[in-house]
Amino acid sequence: MQEDFPKCDLLIVMGTSLAVQPFASLIHQVSDETPRVLVNRERVGEASGDPEARLRALLEGRSTGGFAFGEGNYRDALYLGDCDDAVRQLCDHLGWTAELDDLLHSAARANGSGEGAGAASRSSSPTEDADSLATGSKECS
Repeated sequence: MQEDFPKCDLLIVMGTSLAVQPFASLIHQVSDETPRVLVNRERVGEASGDPEARLRALLEGRSTGGFAFGEGNYRDALYLGDCDDAVRQLCDHLGWTAELDDLLHSAARANGSGEGAGAASRSSSPTEDADSLATGSKECS
């Protein structure tokens, strides 16, 4: 982990409450320039809105909080919805749909089900444009 996080180009956090340590603190292990995407059914792990608390944390060398999805956000994106749907849309957008389907079908065969697993059984066309992931504005019900 100490070798991986400094090299991280993108941090994707999926399906978590971000309430249990040490996992909850991992979002702070990447550089301040590294984009972070939260894919979850609800908003979690957000930074404190109190500017004084954030300044104190900075001056003390501590984390300033979690994700910052609001105004002035330069790196955090939010996708509210199911993880399977988000992965499907991201793969569709990147042209990786066939590879994803192959992996899911291989996993299903290895588990003996012979059926598509998870997102593989869903439609391969996204319901929303995955470009919204990059802007941090995507919210699904």
